[in-house]
Amino acid sequence: MANFAVQTMNLTRDFNDLRAVDDLNFNVPCGIIFGLLGPKGAGKTTTMRLLAGLLEASSGDARVLGYDMWNEGHKIRAACGLVMEDKLSFDETRTAIDNLELSASRDVMTKSTLYARIKELLMQMNLWDQRNQQVKDFGKCSRQKLAIARALLQRPQLLFLDEPTNELDPVEATNLRENLKSLAAYEGLTIFLNTCDPLEAEELCQQYALLDSGKLLKLDNAAGQAEKIRLKIIGHNFNQGLLSALRAYPEVLSVQKSVSDSNEYLLLQLTQPIDTALLVVTIVNAGGEIEQTLWQ
Repeated sequence: MANFAVQTMNLTRDFNDLRAVDDLNFNVPCGIIFGLLGPKGAGKTTTMRLLAGLLEASSGDARVLGYDMWNEGHKIRAACGLVMEDKLSFDETRTAIDNLELSASRDVMTKSTLYARIKELLMQMNLWDQRNQQVKDFGKCSRQKLAIARALLQRPQLLFLDEPTNELDPVEATNLRENLKSLAAYEGLTIFLNTCDPLEAEELCQQYALLDSGKLLKLDNAAGQAEKIRLKIIGHNFNQGLLSALRAYPEVLSVQKSVSDSNEYLLLQLTQPIDTALLVVTIVNAGGEIEQTLWQ
């Protein structure tokens, strides 16, 4: 199994002259709730569509659950659940149970197995008492919960959620967050969610990235504590193969490259300390030259 649910390597997406996603580099460990935090128009939804295999990148790369974005998009889509804010469509005259039955693949589950799975999910989402209610009578929060249940029918390993608490009142938002925490633990899920709310990112996510104008500004860990373990490397010839080799280390959350004057700089954010000698060997074997390493 892959160490990371999501890995992005210089992921970029342009829409004509607009760069919506700009050279993103970050890793999402398996089994956590990860948040992509930023204002409207930051590039969050575009990033999610790229990772979910709904949109092609302009350049760069990504791996989702170990699958390559360019060549294994069908495997990514099969292994992931997705709830987009603008895709909460249901058959309004049918009940919650009917809608879930219509969404399920009959080739995967028998009728009895499907019913058991539907009951399990509706109970987890606190919707069991509304199971025979027509969806047209559901409020926004209940519709969001039903959409999440629908996305989980086939037991995906990774669930993408695009601003799941948007337009919910504070009580509804808190209720849904508690549901998501329980789901992540019970289902063994990795959840990747977009949010505009810094408090939500800190309360709900074990790790989150701050995005603005398509650029990654900061990567934070649990409870909003800024990632403290950083290693700065100064040198030359830091090529793309070298960067990819560094990002393959499980301890490496992200690698950012910059150039100033005659030097090149790498800033590594780590989940825990790592033997610098290993990194030096990796860099040298990939053709890089090191002048200095600095822990920050």
